[in-house]
Amino acid sequence: GEATPTELRQLLQVRFANEAAEDAGGLRREFFNEFGRACGTATGFWRLTPLGALVPTPGASGSDERRAVYRSCGRAFGLSLGQSARPPKQPLLLGLPLARFFVRAVQGYFPETLDDLQAELNAEQHCNAPDFRGSARLRQQSLRELGLQGQLTFGYALPGDAGVVDLIPGGRSIVVVDENKDQWLQATLRYELVDSIQEAAEAFRAGVCDLVGASHLVLLTAAELREAWSGRGMVTDEDLKVWQGDTEGGPA
Repeated sequence: GEATPTELRQLLQVRFANEAAEDAGGLRREFFNEFGRACGTATGFWRLTPLGALVPTPGASGSDERRAVYRSCGRAFGLSLGQSARPPKQPLLLGLPLARFFVRAVQGYFPETLDDLQAELNAEQHCNAPDFRGSARLRQQSLRELGLQGQLTFGYALPGDAGVVDLIPGGRSIVVVDENKDQWLQATLRYELVDSIQEAAEAFRAGVCDLVGASHLVLLTAAELREAWSGRGMVTDEDLKVWQGDTEGGPA
């Protein structure tokens, strides 16, 4: 049966099927790494941002199955924090990072202004293929100048041809014009970055709290929490200096 939160707080010992290796720490690290990567292939529950971070796939709200899945995932991420705090206190990193805006949603912080929404969108975009909705030009120029006149409606197309969500009543039939362009941008980004993931974030948060309480969510910034779960996405010059100072080496 399913392990209880109390049982999951005990020292985790991992054994892979058909393998005789004892878990001295390496199997635990492999388990969490593989779990994170597996989330990226969980079609219908998780999708990847352009930068390769995990974010819940928009779906039907009110589904007990979906809430249970995200709560279980939250427990796994909480488990990594709890187990990492046990001696020898080594990070147990998940194989894929969570999107920054999802981590903030799990913490209970949601972008409100249009500037904030665009910033959260852009944080997950690849520099070589930015999302036009995050561009300042979209707000400064006319739809005709941008080549978008008559191309946008107040409907949000769900991934995988799963349907269209009306951002306002009858939105899929309402064409965006210059006079309501900012309203459309606010609505579409609000749905994508807040409304469509809020239920998943609440269930995920409950799963984390099942294992380690809310302290990590309250005391750490989103960047610190992402690092605790998935490490750093890049190595800075300061990181390199610390590594060089802590590392002894010599000629091969």
